[in-house]
This record gives sequence, structure tokens and C-alpha cells, in this order.
Amino acid sequence: MRQSVIGLLLAAACCRIEQGASLQSQRGHRRQRNASPPRRQHPAAMWSPRDGSSPNLDMYVDQNVDSYYERNDMNPPRLISRSARRQLQTNNNGEGTDKNSMSDLDLIVEEAKLGNDALTRLRRDLLRNDYYDKHVYPFDYAWYGQNEGSRTGIPIELDINFHRVFSVDTINPVLDLVVWFRLEWADPRLTWDPKEYGNMTKVWVWIADGGAGGETSEIWTPDIELWNLESGLSETLDDSYAIVNYDGSIYWSRPGHLRPTCKFYGLNNFPFDELTCTMEFGSWTYSGKYMRLVRGGSDGDGWSLGGSDTAGSSFNEFSFVDEEPVSCIEHIYPPYPMSPEEDWPVLMYNVTIGRSWQPYARGYILLQVMLNIVGFAAFWLPPSCGERMSLSITAMLAAVAAEVVIAANLPASAELTWFQKFNMVSLTYAFISLLECVAVLYFFYKKKDNLIPNWYSFARDWYVVRRAKEGKDAVIKRGSELVDSIHHGVKEAVSKRESGVLSERAAAGINDAFEESDDRNNIIKDVDENNEDFAPRALKSIDERNNTQTNGDDNNEDIWKDCNSEDIAPDALEPTENANQADLNGSS
Repeated sequence: MRQSVIGLLLAAACCRIEQGASLQSQRGHRRQRNASPPRRQHPAAMWSPRDGSSPNLDMYVDQNVDSYYERNDMNPPRLISRSARRQLQTNNNGEGTDKNSMSDLDLIVEEAKLGNDALTRLRRDLLRNDYYDKHVYPFDYAWYGQNEGSRTGIPIELDINFHRVFSVDTINPVLDLVVWFRLEWADPRLTWDPKEYGNMTKVWVWIADGGAGGETSEIWTPDIELWNLESGLSETLDDSYAIVNYDGSIYWSRPGHLRPTCKFYGLNNFPFDELTCTMEFGSWTYSGKYMRLVRGGSDGDGWSLGGSDTAGSSFNEFSFVDEEPVSCIEHIYPPYPMSPEEDWPVLMYNVTIGRSWQPYARGYILLQVMLNIVGFAAFWLPPSCGERMSLSITAMLAAVAAEVVIAANLPASAELTWFQKFNMVSLTYAFISLLECVAVLYFFYKKKDNLIPNWYSFARDWYVVRRAKEGKDAVIKRGSELVDSIHHGVKEAVSKRESGVLSERAAAGINDAFEESDDRNNIIKDVDENNEDFAPRALKSIDERNNTQTNGDDNNEDIWKDCNSEDIAPDALEPTENANQADLNGSS
């Protein structure tokens, strides 16, 4: 027993010594490789295929592992870990293992742990803080070979993949679209030779915080923004990695939402409408001298539709129309007066969506048409039937309820939609049906001989009395004006008579005018005393007076004209002058 324990201890010590010697040989091998070149050579550059050809690999690790399993007739797993390698070494009782290949694979893993693999070195060399500034862009690269007064900025290609319509708010109004937002540009600082980095042709860099100088972003990004926004792109689009190719071209794709504020076109045809919303994209701070947004994509249209099994819509109210759902137009705003060289290029996306009109036709339009027909069918019922009035009221209430429900989905504006016009006509038909039903029931249950309603008689009497009072006021006003004119003429005649200008005939005419004016005053007084009703007696007296004294009135008017004039009229003074001449002849 004691001898067996001692044997086990000696065996364990021998294994420990062998492991130490193996580890020491590997360390010596590493020191020898590190001391030979000034810059440590990547393990991929030391490996070459068995046929002697030059290595042309995208990723050394994967192909080295594949070659190992190829030589040993094994199926390689997708991921190589220590447990997987240990399991492969123990399979088939260790048959077919290659110690040299396994040492190279372990060396690759050790290099990756130390951060010396191709991709890590590439990122470290590209994004060194001592010369790469993510807040600036070398615009001299974009202006190379251009004249001073006609410089154009770096082209930024925009391509939007429209996934589906998420929601439409016509009241606010806001359109919500699920999209894949893609940008492409070039950065000359992010170029490298793939041969120096294990034939790596692309690298992935992180862009966050909406890009454009975010704190956690690793490279410079253009500040493309939705100008007519309800929510900014930094809030609606997810953060993601960008793909940088070895020639400096960058491809940045992000999934998310676009929420523009829209000026909807076509809403007047509701519910058979196709709404068009315009989205405006451009740089918010860089003018066209520094950055120029252009249409991107494989076909150069700047947009695409679908492309995924989950794209499109089902059982939705809104969806993209079949013909020309999206159009992209390049538009350039003129420069400001203080910067005449800097215009502002933008991209205009016109998105057209269609509404599912079938629910509105079934639930509102067809129902109102049927209720209006039934409302007029109420005249077939006898007046004694109580449901006749209920049927007409139900048709009208249905039209009002439809208007209330639809109004909740439409903005309160001065424009009328197709459905609102239809609802107004339907409401008018229901009102006429209800009004006729009320009239029929009124005349059916009317028991008096006089069919004229009391309210109509009251309104008629009120109108007649009002007209009579207006006529009396007009007569009083006219009489007052006439009396004032007579008094004024009499006063002037009296003054002239006292001065000896008028003859006896003119004085007699004036006396007659005085008597007539007294009669008119009595008539007006009679009208005033009977002010509650129009005085028929006063009107009769006026008529008789006018009929019997027409000739006298004519003579009086001539006399009044004579009295009102500064010089007596010739036709009035002629008899007076003849009489005066006869008196002079007689006296002489």
C-alpha cells in the first residue's frame, strides 16, 4: 500500500515536470518571434497553404480551423472554444490529431486574448484618439479639385426602406411609419490595406446617441434630420453598428420609426381618400457647401418597399397604395444673403397611403341610406300608430350619431369632407320626414273648425298693428312738416304786408292760408288723440278736404310761393300791379 502511494506521487511529479518544460519551450518560442522583427508579425502572415500559394483569406482564424478539421476528416463546429477543442482531442482515442496545428490554434486564441488579433488591431489603429476626431470631417478631401466659388460638399446617400404604416393621426396631424433608415458616405481617414490586417476588408464601429457627435459614437456621422418632425430621428431610430469598408466607404442602417407632421392631401374625399404626406430630410447645420444629400439605394431612387417577410400590413386601416406609393425629389433652397455660396439641398419624400373604406361604407353610409328609406316609409302607417313618430325620430338620431362618431376621427376644420356632405343630406331627409310626420298628426287630431293656429293669428295681428302705427307716424310727420312750412310762409307774408309790399288780394289769400292751417292743426290733433289705433275719421276728413278744395289749394300754393320768395312771383303780382295802376290814374 505504501509503495503504491509513493508510485502515484512520483508519477504526478513527472507529469508536472513535463508540463513545465513544455510551457518553457513555448515561452522561449514566443520570445524568439518577438525579438526578430521590430513590429510583431501577425500569425496569419506566417501561415500558408500546403500547395505553397499566397494566403488569400477573409479571416485567418476560421480558415485555419477549417484546414485543421479538413486534414483530420472531421466536421468543424461553428464556434471553437477550449471545451470544444478538448472534446475533439479526446475523440477517436486521440487518433488523427496534429500537435503543430493545435499549437497554432492555441496561439491565435492567446493573441486574441492579448488584443493582438487582426480586427482588434485594425480598430485600434483606425480609431486612435491621437489623430482621429469624431467631431470634425476633413472637408478638404471633398473640395479637392474644385474652384473656390463653386464648391460642393461630400455626397451623403439616403435610402429609406418603408416597412409598414404604423399609425395615422389626422387630427394632430402625424404619420408614423416603420422604416429602415440607411446612410452612406466616405471618410478618407478610415482606410487601410487588408493585407496588413489578415485580409480584413471591413470593420464594425458603434454609433449611438443619434449619431452626429454622440458621446459613445466612435466615428463622425452626418447630422441628417427630418425637418418637419414630430419626434427627432435620435428618439425614433435605434442605435446600431456601422460597416466601414477598407476603401473608407461607410454604410449605416438603423431600424425605427419616422414621425413627420403632415399637411395631408386628399382628406376631402374621406372615407374614399388617399392621403399624401411630404417628408423633408436634410442637414440641419451643414449647407450644400459642406454636405449634399442625394438619393441612394441600388437603383438610385432613394427608397424601397418591403423586402422582408414581416413587411406590409394585414387587417389595418391604412396601407401603402399599389401605384407609386413613394416618390423622392431633390430640392435645393436658395442661399441666405450673408452666405451666397451656401445653398441648402434637401430630399422630399411624398408618401401616399390608402384608407380601408369598406368599414365606413358598411357601418355608416349603408345604414343611413336604409334608415332614411324607412323614415319615409313611416307615412304608410296610420296616424293612430304610435311607432310612426318613433320611426322618424330614430332615423334622425342615427344621422346625428354617425356625425358625432366620424367627427372624432377628423380635424375640426372649415373644409367639408365627402362624408360630412353626405351626412348633411341624410340629416335633411330625416328632418323633412320628421316634420311631415308632425304635420300629419297635427291635422289628424285637430278638432276646431278654424285650422289656422293661434300662433299664426297672433303673428299676423302683430304685423298689421305694427304697419298701422308706422303709417300713422308717417302722416304725423308729414303734417308737421306742412304746418311748419305754412307758418314760415305766413310769417314772411305778414312782414311784407306790414311793409306795404302785398296787395289786398294777397292779404286775403294769406288769411285763407291761416284758416286752412288751423284746420290742418285740428286734424293733426285729432290724429294724436286717437294714437292707440289709426284714426279713420282723420283720414276721411283729409280726403274730403283734398277733394273739395283742390282749386283753392292750387291758388293758395301760388300765394305761398309768392310769400316764400324774396320777390313776388309775376303771376301773383300781376293783378296787384294792375289795381295799383288804376288807383294812381284815378288819383291823378
